[in-house]
Amino acid sequence: MSNKIYDIIPPGEQENFAAEEEKKSPKRFFLNSRILIILLFSVLIAGAFYFLVGERAEIDIWPKTKNLTFETHITVDTNSEEIDFSKHIIPGEIIEAEKTVSETFPSSGDAFKRAEGTIRLYNRFANWPEVWAEGTRFISSNGKLFKSKSKISVPAAKKEGGKVVASYVDVLVIAAEPGEEYNIGPSNFSIYVYRGTERYAYYWGESSESMSGGGESVEVTEKDLETAEEILSERALLESKDLLKKKVPEGWLLVDSLIESEITEFSPLAKDGQGVDSFMAQIKAKARAIIFKEESLERFAEEYISSDIESGEILCPGGLKTEHYPSLSGNGNKGNTEMVLNVDFSVKVYTKIEEEFLKRQVLGKTASESEQKILQFFPEIERVEIRLWPFWVKKAPIEKRFIKLNFKFE
Repeated sequence: MSNKIYDIIPPGEQENFAAEEEKKSPKRFFLNSRILIILLFSVLIAGAFYFLVGERAEIDIWPKTKNLTFETHITVDTNSEEIDFSKHIIPGEIIEAEKTVSETFPSSGDAFKRAEGTIRLYNRFANWPEVWAEGTRFISSNGKLFKSKSKISVPAAKKEGGKVVASYVDVLVIAAEPGEEYNIGPSNFSIYVYRGTERYAYYWGESSESMSGGGESVEVTEKDLETAEEILSERALLESKDLLKKKVPEGWLLVDSLIESEITEFSPLAKDGQGVDSFMAQIKAKARAIIFKEESLERFAEEYISSDIESGEILCPGGLKTEHYPSLSGNGNKGNTEMVLNVDFSVKVYTKIEEEFLKRQVLGKTASESEQKILQFFPEIERVEIRLWPFWVKKAPIEKRFIKLNFKFE
């Protein structure tokens, strides 16, 4: 159905139109009121913020700087608790570290070993005890010569039922010469010194087990022990120093070249001439050093520099650099509790700026006018930048308390 168009709303339609307008009117009023409240609230916040904060000006200043260098010396004293500026002393502490290292080393000595074993010596001649000398010689049935390794106490022979019964004693013997051919099996032995005498038949020896150990072998040499000590010493000294460095607390300084280290113990688990293919050796090293706080060095540097610069000059924040190294004249470590160091200081300084006078130059002026004034009256300033707030403000505040200065040194 097509919509009707009226120049004058008929009575019946007027009631319907009025009813619809009544329904729409509260919503429009509500929306319009909400927008007005938000706008009013925003204006109030902006006004309050502006009232509380007000106009502001921030001035970034880059002062002209110059580099200065200084050389002096200090003594790090472990008996001192405070910095003594007049005597160039800063406190220090002693730290120590011990390190034990071990390693297995090969034996390099060529040795020809003599066979060894046990002979049971029988006596069926003398009815009294005898003592035979070390090195008493025994001849095996196949002609191999062996010697006793110590004196022999030969017990007396016994008589039982009218007969003489042989006594015996076990004797440790060693071949007269090196070589595998002396590794003989169980054998009978005669006493070399009694050949051609009446005693020859009444003293004899028997072995129940083979002789062994004869032939070529490897043994530890004195050079092997010296090499082991040299290698382990180098390792232990280095590792003890590394361990010491790890023990330095954060914020403390250590002079590497003044670390003292020494070998305190060397223990080879073998002897010169010992017949083994390899041997274990261990060594212990001790490292010692004097350390000091970086903060102490910086405090001394600041005091030293401040007393030496011209009046009106100020150290730039973060511009101090220090270098330290052992003093040749002081020989570095001075006894067990002190060390002498040469120190080099480098720093940036700038001329003190009268801040209150500077602020007066910008009161009520535009940013460009203020910058010109500052550079005109302060030749010690290299560059300046001014920011005004809020953004619509064109001139700096008329009160100094609303002006902030920021010094830049990068």
